[in-house]
Amino acid sequence: MSTENITVTGNAFHPPDMEFHIYVGNRELLNYTSFQFNRSMEQLPGNFTITIALAYARLPELLEAVQANQKVTFYIAKKLMFTGILERVDTSGSMSDHPVVIQGRSALRDLFDCSAMIPGYVATYKDLNGLAQTLCSPFGVKTYTKSGTSAASTYQQDQLSQMNLNAGETPYAILQRAARIYGKILYDSVGGALVIADVEDGNPVATIDTSTAMVEDTSFSLDISGRFSEYIVAVQPNDQYSSGPALPIPTGVGKDPQQELVGTQRKLLLINSLDSPDHQYAQNIAQWQANRNYGRSMVMNLVMTGYQSDSGNLWDINTLVSVTDPLTGIKDSKMIVAGYTMSRDLTNGSTTQITLMPREAFSIQPNVINPSADYYNTKS
Repeated sequence: MSTENITVTGNAFHPPDMEFHIYVGNRELLNYTSFQFNRSMEQLPGNFTITIALAYARLPELLEAVQANQKVTFYIAKKLMFTGILERVDTSGSMSDHPVVIQGRSALRDLFDCSAMIPGYVATYKDLNGLAQTLCSPFGVKTYTKSGTSAASTYQQDQLSQMNLNAGETPYAILQRAARIYGKILYDSVGGALVIADVEDGNPVATIDTSTAMVEDTSFSLDISGRFSEYIVAVQPNDQYSSGPALPIPTGVGKDPQQELVGTQRKLLLINSLDSPDHQYAQNIAQWQANRNYGRSMVMNLVMTGYQSDSGNLWDINTLVSVTDPLTGIKDSKMIVAGYTMSRDLTNGSTTQITLMPREAFSIQPNVINPSADYYNTKS
């Protein structure tokens, strides 16, 4: 990493080689001493930090190059790794150097910070991607549905058209509610677009064996304190003319896949105000709670050398990997990449810190406006 030139070209960027590159606007940054950027299925938007150190005489030139609100892009092997917007510039000084730290978030930041300005505050769009485009386009954010994502039912499309929006709501808050109706998740792409997708299922796209040289550090946590063998959903009767005490009526039961491990005596009663005539909505709520608590009880953290998996692709969130860890006895376990941090510094070199969980951790909470309508719709 050079500590001298900060500008290679002012022309439009075309990756000249397979090496690593950071660009601020259309200028390549060469004098960084460390960087890291994060992407996660849970903590949006992604963010980045770059530390730059140089002699005092170079400081004015550097500050001119790293002005706020510029696009920052990371590339390796001619592949885009991350796209962010520069939001913060911190400078400090000592007798020997004047380090500068620049930070920012992904291009989705405006979806979290700003209010959505939809006339009448009523969503009249019967397609999730159409609603996303309407909400995101004023901020220059592109949207797309991930290839292979399942189509929405007619009822799900009808539900979206009935949504009333709250004044002052952010675009992301609106889209998150809509995504739950559709059973989808939202996250940012490496290019700064909003991705609409299912929680990934199917075959793993990479394999991790913690005993190999690529894995520098590993930890695994199992915590069953928040798990129960059964989750019983009951609907609270709402009969004001009833002569006796109203008791909750169990209408849905979700079961932990490892009941013996958790303890068959551990049961949790959940009171819900909504249900469908066939009680399928209550059953969906119960099984969602069982799946989610199961998935979130297991977390594996890894530090990998470099930025690519054994398949040669860059690590990505919402992808499945097959994990084997001889220390904990995990063998060929299918887990989802919940988040990662790619970084480089003078001490540790190039690494990727990955957080893995069972895919059940990201089960979508059932969310319908009118469960009875769903029942009658499916019966027709």
